[in-house]
Amino acid sequence: MVLKRLFSKKPDEGIEHSIQLKALSKVPLSHRDLEWDRSFMAHLGKAKLACRTPQIAKGEDGFTYFELEIPDVGAPFQAYTVENLISDHLLRDGHGVKVFSYSREEDRRFSYGELLNYYYRQEFRSHIQNWLKPTPDQFSGELNIMGGDPAESVLHPFTRKLILAYLVKNGFHFPKISHINVMTKDGIMNQLVLNLEPSMFLNQKHFQDVLSSLKWYFPVHYTYTSVPEHYLSNIFYDL
Repeated sequence: MVLKRLFSKKPDEGIEHSIQLKALSKVPLSHRDLEWDRSFMAHLGKAKLACRTPQIAKGEDGFTYFELEIPDVGAPFQAYTVENLISDHLLRDGHGVKVFSYSREEDRRFSYGELLNYYYRQEFRSHIQNWLKPTPDQFSGELNIMGGDPAESVLHPFTRKLILAYLVKNGFHFPKISHINVMTKDGIMNQLVLNLEPSMFLNQKHFQDVLSSLKWYFPVHYTYTSVPEHYLSNIFYDL
């Protein structure tokens, strides 16, 4: 019994996750529902995956993605895990992740914000409801608002640098941000606020495109908006 225990081999957890992903990748697109997506996300972080060539490619959305492939069972490959890539490279370098298997189209892509959420919570998406839903009158004088510099547990310093670089690239050189708390009937709600205004961009469409694309950098449950700086001038902070 002792010898058996000494020489018994524990299953490789990463490979087990890879096997589960491989099975999920065989499910036809028409049958990939919310449960499929949850299962895929549950196995991805720790699964052992192969790297594609080239490793990094620009997506049609303009952002860059580290491309990984679910290996065939028993095939030799250099193993990567998404959770290690996030800590070692992706959080700093600002890439998302695409995961491929049988098709030329990815099985699933993950935004930088989903990877940031995994870094914080060990899950790509979190069901957190204490973030404010934008409404036209959210900054009226009737609301009790407090704000401050976003903590590192909300917005990582690497993430701030990436957002700053993205906004500067789009012509806005002095972006500021605030993490506000708004007292509502449902309790204290959160929101990120930027000091962007349409007049600072090429045109209204450019402003809307840049503002909407920022969601790629944030966890899915975050909400954000933009208001003129003088509305909240005392609680804005440099990105």
